Amino acid sequence: MSEGKINLQNQPKVEEFLRCYTADPGHKLVYMDFSALEPHVCTFYSRDEKMMSLYGPDAKRNDIYLFFGPSTNVYGPQILDTGYDPDEPTAATLKVAKVSCGPVRDVLKTVVLGCTYGMGFRLLHAYVNQSGYPLSLSEARSMHGDYWSFFGGIKRFEKKLLREYNDNHGYILNGRGRPLTIFYKKTKDIVNRFVQSTGHDILMHYLYLLQQIRLRDNIAMRPWMVDEHDATIWQAKESAVDQACAAYKEALDELNKMLVGNGWDITFSGEIKVGTSMAVKL
Repeated sequence: MSEGKINLQNQPKVEEFLRCYTADPGHKLVYMDFSALEPHVCTFYSRDEKMMSLYGPDAKRNDIYLFFGPSTNVYGPQILDTGYDPDEPTAATLKVAKVSCGPVRDVLKTVVLGCTYGMGFRLLHAYVNQSGYPLSLSEARSMHGDYWSFFGGIKRFEKKLLREYNDNHGYILNGRGRPLTIFYKKTKDIVNRFVQSTGHDILMHYLYLLQQIRLRDNIAMRPWMVDEHDATIWQAKESAVDQACAAYKEALDELNKMLVGNGWDITFSGEIKVGTSMAVKL
């Protein structure tokens, strides 16, 4: 970790490091992390069948990386041998699969995120191998194709966005109606850009609602690291922590009501934690 090059939006998940960021005396940090904010956004707009089974209204608790794995010839048999059923997951089989297939899941995570960000199979091959996992070029090509066959709805959504981009001569509207310009050489990343900007705008609306509740109830809390990708951290007086947590929940309820009123059939949830330092995130 080079001096002066720490990304505050992507802190190292090391407890000793995170404990360096502490609340003021007599205060606590109240942390709220949206659960799969961007995947939920992608699911709603792409209407991909597989994504709906993961994040839609009737979704069962699952793991997107293990869920995708059995569709590949490279790792499918190994994952299924653990007893995990991607269509009927249980807490027990998920836990066993995560432990038994830890390195495999790491590779699948790179594949899923890489394809989402528009990587080709050659770059995907390089990233996986740089992470310390041997994967041949032919395997990378196969898994790249498997991803886009499996999540075909996302590919159809990509084509829709590209048509909009071409019709508009260089821009699209994100899910909240905000214009989003994209350099023509970056259009392979168009789905990710749409999803990230829409997710961020939803977070901004959540923060607006939270601020209104804070002012209404005169809660002794203030922004601390207010915009951390898909999370927010506020500092509250110890005597106001319960009020702050209640405000977080109320703002989330109001956000979901607003989205449902605008046609959403997918609601958001989040985990609230309280601590004295940024290690509360762990």
